[in-house]
Amino acid sequence: MKKKKIIFIVIGIIIAILIIGVIIWSNSIISKSEVRRIIASNMNVNEKDIHFDDIDLDTSDGYYDVELHYNNKEYEYKIDYKDGKIIYSNYHTDKNNINQNNIDSNTKPSNNNTNKISEEKAKEIALNHVNLDSDSVTFKKVEQDYEDGISIYEIEFIYNNYEYEFEISTSTGEIIEFDKEPYHN
Repeated sequence: MKKKKIIFIVIGIIIAILIIGVIIWSNSIISKSEVRRIIASNMNVNEKDIHFDDIDLDTSDGYYDVELHYNNKEYEYKIDYKDGKIIYSNYHTDKNNINQNNIDSNTKPSNNNTNKISEEKAKEIALNHVNLDSDSVTFKKVEQDYEDGISIYEIEFIYNNYEYEFEISTSTGEIIEFDKEPYHN
């Protein structure tokens, strides 16, 4: 009889430890509503104006994986689930919505320079987007290219252990795609 009583006590203690562990663990991660608030603050917009498609908790990698839409752009964020730090952010614009005079995807640039914005202006647009100046960054790439038939500037630079990548329309100066992620040499 004493053995059964001891077994029940041990099982009760194990269950109590498991319940306490789950409570502590669940209180150590930020909530999905906090994730929404962090992203809205980062984007400097009202949370109600953002359409959140997915907010998935990835416990094996330690972050929330978030997909959302705002102002005709598709965004992706990775948010540390413990401290709310933004690990990664990316967005792109649907290239079909950009007026590039219907350039055929097989068309290559001619020798005529029809860009409405200069390479320097594109760099300025990228830097202004992330509130940086050219003296504080290290540019890795600044070049004109065609992607899906659209003339773009590809701009990449390093700042504070992060790599920033931009695709900017050469005709409108619109940021088509933006990516920021930790940089490792």
